[in-house]
Amino acid sequence: MLKTRVITALVLLAVFLPVTLFAPISGFGALIAFVLIFAAWEWARLLKLSRNGTLTYAAIAGLALVLSMHLLSTSETSFYKASAVFWVIGAPYILLRKPTLIEGAWRGMLLVVGVILLIACWYAVVSARILGVPFVLTLLLWSGLPISALILPARHWVDINWRRRSVPVKRGKGLSADGCW
Repeated sequence: MLKTRVITALVLLAVFLPVTLFAPISGFGALIAFVLIFAAWEWARLLKLSRNGTLTYAAIAGLALVLSMHLLSTSETSFYKASAVFWVIGAPYILLRKPTLIEGAWRGMLLVVGVILLIACWYAVVSARILGVPFVLTLLLWSGLPISALILPARHWVDINWRRRSVPVKRGKGLSADGCW
């Protein structure tokens, strides 16, 4: 498992680093748009859409991005504002309600919000690239380090305390404490 993750990380690094450093902004934007389509596909899978539904949703997200860039007279700030409203008002409301997110009106709302948030992320990353490569690399560094700084010590603490437990926890067939991580 670790070997697969390391190989995946190296392949992604081999693709993303040269594009970030040397490609024109249009090429960088195209790569991030490609990532946006896969993110939309994954978001649709999390909302339990069918296989055709996930492909359709990813295509709609890509089309919405193209429309937002070329045909609509919207600016990127409208996507930033919509995202801010969602994160400040919508997300806390959803967390307080604790709904079953894959059913009913929640699913439809999250599908629409997903497209808006993904397009806002695309605009933010491309705007950061316009400001310069050092800025993008700094953002990536500052967004990755806090996550690693939280996850690695927490995992170490769990590893130490998990092994001290003398009463085994009932798990499914073939699962062990090491399989949890």
